[in-house]
Amino acid sequence: LSLPLSLSLSLCVCVCVCVVALGDLSAEEQLRQLQEERTCKVCMDKLVSIVFIPCGHLVVCTDCAASLRHCPICRAVIRGSVRAFMS
Repeated sequence: LSLPLSLSLSLCVCVCVCVVALGDLSAEEQLRQLQEERTCKVCMDKLVSIVFIPCGHLVVCTDCAASLRHCPICRAVIRGSVRAFMS
Protein backbone atom coordinates (compact mmCIF):
# COMPACT_ATOMS: atom_id res chain seq x y z
CA LEU A 1 0.00 0.00 0.00
CA SER A 2 1.48 3.33 -0.99
CA LEU A 3 0.23 6.71 0.15
CA PRO A 4 -0.23 9.69 -2.16
CA LEU A 5 2.83 11.95 -2.11
CA SER A 6 0.89 14.83 -0.53
CA LEU A 7 -0.27 12.59 2.35
CA SER A 8 3.22 11.17 2.85
CA LEU A 9 4.66 14.70 3.00
CA SER A 10 1.95 15.81 5.44
CA LEU A 11 2.75 12.96 7.80
CA CYS A 12 6.49 13.62 7.54
CA VAL A 13 6.09 17.34 8.26
CA CYS A 14 3.83 16.64 11.25
CA VAL A 15 6.26 14.17 12.79
CA CYS A 16 9.27 16.46 12.17
CA VAL A 17 7.54 19.49 13.72
CA CYS A 18 6.55 17.48 16.81
CA VAL A 19 10.11 16.25 17.34
CA VAL A 20 11.60 19.75 17.00
CA ALA A 21 9.02 21.24 19.37
CA LEU A 22 9.82 18.67 22.06
CA GLY A 23 13.46 19.72 22.28
CA ASP A 24 12.80 22.60 24.69
CA LEU A 25 10.71 20.60 27.22
CA SER A 26 11.64 18.60 30.32
CA ALA A 27 11.59 14.81 30.01
CA GLU A 28 8.35 14.58 32.00
CA GLU A 29 6.66 17.22 29.87
CA GLN A 30 7.87 15.52 26.67
CA LEU A 31 6.37 12.21 27.82
CA ARG A 32 3.05 13.85 28.73
CA GLN A 33 2.87 15.66 25.38
CA LEU A 34 3.71 12.52 23.37
CA GLN A 35 1.06 10.52 25.25
CA GLU A 36 -1.50 13.25 24.61
CA GLU A 37 -0.66 13.36 20.89
CA ARG A 38 -1.09 9.58 20.60
CA THR A 39 -4.47 9.56 22.41
CA CYS A 40 -7.71 9.41 20.38
CA LYS A 41 -9.24 12.89 20.22
CA VAL A 42 -12.79 11.47 20.27
CA CYS A 43 -12.86 8.90 23.11
CA MET A 44 -9.69 10.19 24.86
CA ASP A 45 -8.95 6.59 25.86
CA LYS A 46 -7.33 4.49 23.13
CA LEU A 47 -4.29 5.16 20.94
CA VAL A 48 -4.67 6.83 17.54
CA SER A 49 -4.42 4.35 14.68
CA ILE A 50 -6.30 5.72 11.64
CA VAL A 51 -5.01 8.23 9.07
CA PHE A 52 -7.78 10.01 7.19
CA ILE A 53 -7.58 10.55 3.44
CA PRO A 54 -7.28 13.14 1.95
CA CYS A 55 -6.42 15.39 4.93
CA GLY A 56 -3.81 13.07 6.50
CA HIS A 57 -4.82 13.66 10.12
CA LEU A 58 -3.92 10.86 12.57
CA VAL A 59 -6.22 11.64 15.49
CA VAL A 60 -8.63 8.77 16.21
CA CYS A 61 -8.65 5.10 17.19
CA THR A 62 -10.12 2.34 15.03
CA ASP A 63 -13.36 2.21 17.03
CA CYS A 64 -14.10 5.93 16.80
CA ALA A 65 -13.10 6.22 13.13
CA ALA A 66 -15.93 3.90 12.09
CA SER A 67 -18.58 6.42 13.12
CA LEU A 68 -17.02 9.54 11.55
CA ARG A 69 -17.80 11.05 8.15
CA HIS A 70 -15.76 14.25 8.62
CA CYS A 71 -12.33 14.75 10.15
CA PRO A 72 -12.75 16.08 13.71
CA ILE A 73 -9.75 18.39 13.23
CA CYS A 74 -10.31 20.08 9.86
CA ARG A 75 -13.88 18.90 9.05
CA ALA A 76 -12.80 17.59 5.61
CA VAL A 77 -14.95 14.81 4.19
CA ILE A 78 -13.27 11.46 4.88
CA ARG A 79 -12.88 9.70 1.52
CA GLY A 80 -10.79 6.84 2.87
CA SER A 81 -8.56 5.78 5.71
CA VAL A 82 -5.36 3.88 6.35
CA ARG A 83 -4.48 1.92 9.48
CA ALA A 84 -1.27 3.27 11.00
CA PHE A 85 1.11 1.18 13.07
CA MET A 86 3.56 3.05 15.31
CA SER A 87 6.55 1.24 16.68
